[in-house]
Amino acid sequence: MATGRRVLVTGMGGELGSQVTRMLEDEPWVGRLMGMDLDPPRRRLHRAEFHRILPGQRERAVELVTGFDPHVVVHVGVWEPHARAGTREARDLTLRAATTVLGAAGEGRSLEAVVVRSGLEIYGRSPNAPVRPDESAPVAPTTPYGRAVAEVEAAAQRLSRFGATVFSLEPDNTVRWATSFTTDSDGDLSPRRIAVDPDSNDIFVVGTGFAGNAIVGGVVPKEYIPAVS
Repeated sequence: MATGRRVLVTGMGGELGSQVTRMLEDEPWVGRLMGMDLDPPRRRLHRAEFHRILPGQRERAVELVTGFDPHVVVHVGVWEPHARAGTREARDLTLRAATTVLGAAGEGRSLEAVVVRSGLEIYGRSPNAPVRPDESAPVAPTTPYGRAVAEVEAAAQRLSRFGATVFSLEPDNTVRWATSFTTDSDGDLSPRRIAVDPDSNDIFVVGTGFAGNAIVGGVVPKEYIPAVS
């Protein structure tokens, strides 16, 4: 039996989910690695187990998640509008998936960390909305999809009551969100969201690879993070 953390990846069949899963397979702290999605992974995986879950199969999804009892949940199973579903259907499917998976994970005893995929749509399209928002920008979605991903973030944040550390990742063509670690007053490393401009010279990778690095880096257990001198 594999030792280490049990990691659950939703949306494993998408480009980002497949990328993250492949990266997690190489992490020394990852034990069992399980994923679920409507479509199979787009990359060849070596040790992750995949379960095909159709929309509406809530009971099966809950059974899988509770039986797995993950230490880490990487929830990138977000339905984008006009991709596999229309706007309103994408909103409903996104909320249903998040409620099912995050709710079931919160019932377990082992949950330590959660990362969810969000979107810049949570900041809305009003005239006063920031062009390049940072973590201080107010959440004020103006579209059905924006409200959906904002609710996904809220659902994930509620898991912090159970002691889980929660991160959000918001991939976009102009701004990428990553997780950085800062030292708090107690000397412990704590996460915060930072906005990164891919046009900046500070960025060396853009796309799902960069997003994958941000996700995996955000959920690495503290004992595997190099000490800060």
